[in-house]
Order: sequence, then C-alpha cells, then structure tokens
Amino acid sequence: MSTLWYQKSDEAKALYLQGYNVATNRLKELLQKPTDKPYSIVLDLDETVLDNSPYQVQNVKDGTAFNPKNWDAWVKKAAAKAVPGAKEFLQYAHQNGVQIYYVSDRDASQVDATIKNLEKEGISSTKERPFDVLRKRCEIKRRSPSESTRNDEFGHAFR
Repeated sequence: MSTLWYQKSDEAKALYLQGYNVATNRLKELLQKPTDKPYSIVLDLDETVLDNSPYQVQNVKDGTAFNPKNWDAWVKKAAAKAVPGAKEFLQYAHQNGVQIYYVSDRDASQVDATIKNLEKEGISSTKERPFDVLRKRCEIKRRSPSESTRNDEFGHAFR
C-alpha cells in the first residue's frame, strides 16, 4: 500500500518538487555571494535523486523483500527514474559550477550502472567535469557512551 501511494500520490510528487524548489532558490541566493572555494552539494542518491519504487513493487509482486542479489540486478538495469525536481535542480547546480557529491550505500561494483542511470535521466556530466564523487555511506558502529560514534572512515570513495 505505501509503495502504491508513493508512486501515485500527488502529495509525494509535490513534496519532492517543494524540496527541490526551495533548494534551487537557496542555491541561487548563495551563488550571489563571492567565495574563494567552490560551492558543493551533498545528497543521498536513493529516493532523494533516484526513485527505486519499481524495485519495491517487484518485491511485493514476488512476495519477497530486499536482498543484495535482486537489488544488484535492479541497479544494473539502470532503470530508476529521477524523483520530481531532482534533474532540474542538479542540472542547475552543475551549470553553475557547483560540485555535486552523492552519498549511497550502493556497492562499488554498481558505480558504472549508477552513473549510466543518472545519465539516462539527464543528470549527466561532461567530459571536462565528470561526476565529482560517488561515495559510500559509512557503517555506524555501536560503541560505549565514552567512545566517539563518528566513523573516521566516513565517505569511503568508490573510485
């Protein structure tokens, strides 16, 4: 039921558009301010840029749940669509020299398919300025209260 709502509701689409419109307006404001360093955007990939709900629908139809094998097959299809507003926002950022960083828990073997998927959706790079970095989300390990909870290996680069 929730996957059907996610795919069909005007409210879900409106929330994505609202978020990306706010982000675009804020970026326009920031780009007016001179800086010595380039502006950067860091955002999650799945369900923030790419809609993987067709994968979830297939799991429902098959009576299965997430598993690495069928997730890998889905990612390698490079068939996810961009969520509403993502393409326009990221194209605007790219055209204005903003560095774009993606955080994902996708496996290193899925990087090429992920880039292909983004390019199919018009979230493309240029030869002069390829996607800056595709990064992997760190694992947060439970520690005692006296230990730090930040993983110093955050942002392990795929390539």
